[in-house]
Amino acid sequence: MIKLILILGILQYIFNYFFKTKSNILSCGIFGQAVKYIEDMNQANVRILGMFNESRGKNSCGITLDSEIYHGLDGEKLFTDFIKGRNLTPIKNPIMFGHTRMSSVGAINQFNSHPFGFGSNKDKSGFKMIGVHNGTLFNHADLGISHGVDTKTSYINSFKVELERTKIDSEMLLEIIYHSGNFDVLSQYNGRAALVWTDTDKPNVVYLWSGMSTPDEGQDFTKFAVEERPMIVYVEDQNSFYFSSLVESLYTIGGDITNTFQIDYNTVYAVTDGDFENAVKTKISREKCHHIENIYYPRQGNYTKQNAYVNRRHVASVENIYGLKDSKGEMNIYYDTPMLPINDYGKRIYTSHLRYYRCGHVIDGVHMFIPNYGLLKFGDSFEEAQRIYKSKVGMVFQDGDFTYPEEIESFGEIPFKTLEESPTFYYFVKGVMLKSNLDYVTLLRCPHLSNAIVSFSHMTMYPTIDYSVKYKKNTQQDIYHDGKWYAGLIDGLSFEKTYEVTFGDLKAIHVKNEFAEKVKVVGKTENKHNPVIHNAVIERINDLEEQYDIQNEITGAFVDFENKLKLQGPTMHDHDIDEDIDDHIAEAINTIIHEELVEPLTSFQNCKKALEDYKEHDNAKLAIRMIDELTLALQEFIAIV
Repeated sequence: MIKLILILGILQYIFNYFFKTKSNILSCGIFGQAVKYIEDMNQANVRILGMFNESRGKNSCGITLDSEIYHGLDGEKLFTDFIKGRNLTPIKNPIMFGHTRMSSVGAINQFNSHPFGFGSNKDKSGFKMIGVHNGTLFNHADLGISHGVDTKTSYINSFKVELERTKIDSEMLLEIIYHSGNFDVLSQYNGRAALVWTDTDKPNVVYLWSGMSTPDEGQDFTKFAVEERPMIVYVEDQNSFYFSSLVESLYTIGGDITNTFQIDYNTVYAVTDGDFENAVKTKISREKCHHIENIYYPRQGNYTKQNAYVNRRHVASVENIYGLKDSKGEMNIYYDTPMLPINDYGKRIYTSHLRYYRCGHVIDGVHMFIPNYGLLKFGDSFEEAQRIYKSKVGMVFQDGDFTYPEEIESFGEIPFKTLEESPTFYYFVKGVMLKSNLDYVTLLRCPHLSNAIVSFSHMTMYPTIDYSVKYKKNTQQDIYHDGKWYAGLIDGLSFEKTYEVTFGDLKAIHVKNEFAEKVKVVGKTENKHNPVIHNAVIERINDLEEQYDIQNEITGAFVDFENKLKLQGPTMHDHDIDEDIDDHIAEAINTIIHEELVEPLTSFQNCKKALEDYKEHDNAKLAIRMIDELTLALQEFIAIV
């Protein structure tokens, strides 16, 4: 009977993978079952739930039963490989749950794989508390400090050497619950979370959590709060229920719309003996929390050094940015452009309309994420990337290149201090990040598959659009993920913006606070000539408004010019330089004039030329007038000297 159920489950899994829509949020997967009597545990159904949730996490997997934890890594990182020949029948505790991980914070290794275990139970047969987490946090280090939980711990490697490692967000959150013995931290974390955990010293109790919060700090919770991560249950009978991150998986094992539902948000469910209907519920307030993550972003001329998952700051919502609205005032993902002029990025990778670029071209190949820098290509195949990665362990990364410490004067950062068995690689085809190496190899062999947007969206890490066309109507943008229209936030690794999407159409953009003031005025203007306002034009307008105020600029130039002359020779009087001035002073004067006055003139004229197409805008008119007046003043001054 079990074999028949497994066969039917596998067939259903295959059907759903290719033909049915999946969850619209790519993240880790959680699944499991809790019952009163251990003989009612259904290993076959739990396996089916795990197989479904593999689509949400393919970096590692794990499961817990009878107070023990079993992890799947490397050759067993996929749940379908992990369960081969493995008996998952509990004999002591009628609770079993598992996790499929899509790595966001931390390397892919045994320390960062779920479930996590803490302490020892009374009979010393296993862990006291075991838990799993789906989501990403960005204030976990601060929470650890405030709750008295160490953010680092030591371990003994295979060479019997004691080393130190940093705990990831999931481990920190669960350990704080274990350490504190209460749920206070659930009202304090910023980020996203769905949780399942159990205290093995308590008689058959399992805890469930699904968070809800606002995207941005300070927003009205009643208006803007949305789901962080799902936790869906199927109540089979009075003493048996299943839970999963994917509703389809629960329907496959017998659930239907009458007994399958999302649990209440911001509520801790304590379920004893599998009796979900009589669960003890504890409401938690998350009105002061938010879940938007600050994403790595390079500023013009001075690249910020922020890890994609560390030191995040909240973002501000902006109605329109850089021409994302068309002439009718509608948002459209096809109008999206990079935040800065392309040349300002140098060799760094940047993003636009859900795609990754470098030097004006979409990227391909296998990349790694370098903290405080961004994505960097490591090769065109997994094998090449693995080889290059190994050669960079222990090397210093500075200014976009690796080198040895003794070869540079100023010591940079070492991204890879120790060799990881399973480093995290990111795969790209035509500028789109893919879910796995298998998807990457498949598209290399069959590149035409990327033109079939619905099928292609099953292979992409983040929602995507049809890049075979240049434009689609505002109500038909077709932003797809996992085979269906996407709804929710898109805030991918190294993305410059966070996109808010409803039923496959772009509705809003979120940017960092430092850019909000710069774009808010420009974003409200209308452009009768071109719906896309060029980044360079916007940058120039703001630069002129902020930096080239006529009176201050001219006054500053004169003062600076005169002060420099005072340091190097006789002061200038009535713009007449003494004929006996030394040659080196004269050369210094010419250099100052060129750097302070002549070079800006060239930049001003180029800016004016770029603004001519937008001269109907008030900002453009003001900038052109400023350029003309400033140019005339500087030309007269240069002529005098």
